[in-house]
Order: sequence, then C-alpha cells, then structure tokens
Amino acid sequence: RGQVLGCSFAAAKRTGAGEIFFVGTGIFHPIGIALATKARVIALDPLTGTAQEVNADPLLRRRSAVMEKARGAQHIGIILSTKSGQQRRALAERLAALSPGAVIVTMREVTPDELLNLGFDCYVNTACPRLAYDDQVRFGRPVLSPQEFEILCGVRNWDDYTIDEIV
Repeated sequence: RGQVLGCSFAAAKRTGAGEIFFVGTGIFHPIGIALATKARVIALDPLTGTAQEVNADPLLRRRSAVMEKARGAQHIGIILSTKSGQQRRALAERLAALSPGAVIVTMREVTPDELLNLGFDCYVNTACPRLAYDDQVRFGRPVLSPQEFEILCGVRNWDDYTIDEIV
C-alpha cells in the first residue's frame, strides 16, 4: 500500500507512518519520501545489502546553494517536456507568470547540450524531477525545481520546502 512508483510520493504520504522502510536502489526516492512525509526513513539497497537511515540535509544544502546561484537571474528558461507523463504545461505557465524574465522552452530530451546555447541564466525544470536533483552537476547553469523557483519568487517559504513530484 505504500509502494512508491515513478516520481510520486503520494502512496508513502497516505500511509501516515512515522517510520518507513524503503527497499530499492539509489537514494532519490528515500530522500523524497523523507521530505514528503517528514517520517524517519530507513533505506535497504538489495543489490549492495546496505541499509542506512536517510538524511535529507546534504541534499537541502546543495539545493540551497543552487538557489543562491540562481537568485537575481534575469533570463529564466522554464523547461517544458513533450515526453508522455512529463508534460506539465499548466505548471510551466503558472511558473512563467511569476517572473517577467521567464520564457517557456519546449523540448523532448532535456540534456546539457540542449540547454547549452539558449542563453538563460537559470532554468526551472517541469520535466522529470530527477534532472534538478540528480543531474545538476551536468548542467552549466542552475536548474531549479518548481518549488525552489517559488521560494525565490516569494510565493513559498523555505520551511515549506518539498521535493518535486509528478502526481
């Protein structure tokens, strides 16, 4: 009943559990569960046989640094994916309305090469949420989640930080 699939943490939130045991590879989903539920999360990687209590603090520190790099950006590209399941047009339009320097950029594959020569100071990702969190180091400019952009625009508080998810 708490199975997390894709980039949605709704099933984990519905459990109402104070502690969650995650079985799977990688740390993206366990951190997302911890941030979405505020529960203690223990992650077991069945491939390595390792278990760990999830700590979201390192991710939050990295994301805060990315947000600071993006602060004051004049030219903002709002990434809109054409991929099935990642087309969040209403979200992209709502975010673009938050800043006069924001332009919606539509593409299928979001790669560093695709963004290289577009000339934006930063990007806001409405495509696969993992791009901002897992792939930031590959991009030459800050790539923000929608929630992070809302924080910079003053419509969300840092205390209300949550990981992006496709619901």
